[in-house]
Amino acid sequence: MAAALFCAIGASVQAETLPIDYIVPASSDGAASVHRIAVERFDGKASGALRDKITDHLREATFGPDPWFAVVPEGFASDADSIMTGNTDLRVDARETTPKTVRRCAEKDDKGKCIKESERKIPCNNLVVTVTPAVKLIDHDGREIYRNANAVTESKRFCEDESRPSTEPMIARLTDQIASRIAADLVPSERRADIRVLESRKGLSKADAEMFKNAVKLTKSDAPGACEKFAMLAEANPSHAPSVFNIGLCSEMTGKTDSARYEYERALQLDGGGDYAREAIARLNGNARADRQIAVHYGDE
Repeated sequence: MAAALFCAIGASVQAETLPIDYIVPASSDGAASVHRIAVERFDGKASGALRDKITDHLREATFGPDPWFAVVPEGFASDADSIMTGNTDLRVDARETTPKTVRRCAEKDDKGKCIKESERKIPCNNLVVTVTPAVKLIDHDGREIYRNANAVTESKRFCEDESRPSTEPMIARLTDQIASRIAADLVPSERRADIRVLESRKGLSKADAEMFKNAVKLTKSDAPGACEKFAMLAEANPSHAPSVFNIGLCSEMTGKTDSARYEYERALQLDGGGDYAREAIARLNGNARADRQIAVHYGDE
């Protein structure tokens, strides 16, 4: 039976891990029903740069091979089902910081070798650039379905013997960072992670401990075989948290999320499995939320 459960698992994995495919949900559930976005002009300093970056990132946002949004050209907002608008605040400050110590030769011998050095303190500053957005997404009914007002900051140290850094590349990086976060907030993203199996053999008999050790090693080359062993161990040792957790991981890897949740919830109650099980359950919850968003977006719900 265990062999049938895990025959779909790929054979090659890295270290003592199992590969898990999952989806991180968009932070905005309301944006799931959005298909066509118009990005209006923004107000404030750096607003043009931010608007352009947001437009680019929304156009490039995909789920699988397909674009998630269509970005409506400027002047055709009536063709959109939502409008993104907002403003930006830009602050540029030079803040005094630790001076730079420069050593110079103060005296040389007759062969030109330095025999005495002097130190000089050169005043320095941090150039601090902060971009604060106030971006919101409004649906066709005028309802706000998303807002981002998270400031981002970059600083660069410079001293009196150096040129003051240009703020333009700093602003470009910051506006790109904001735009990237906005797109990530609105679109579910597919991920793959190598999740480490639990390895403690505490509480197992000598024979089962050896079998468990072999199962852990087997994850490097034969995931189905490792999962068959974990299944047998979990059945024979229902109170051994690592075996229970690992069989949950095997179930999640093969897409059997209900079985995975059941095993993770069991592991949650056992000594040594709680933290790992909580993280795994949170991943399953996020995946379920993403599935609902995808169903709404594609009209399956």
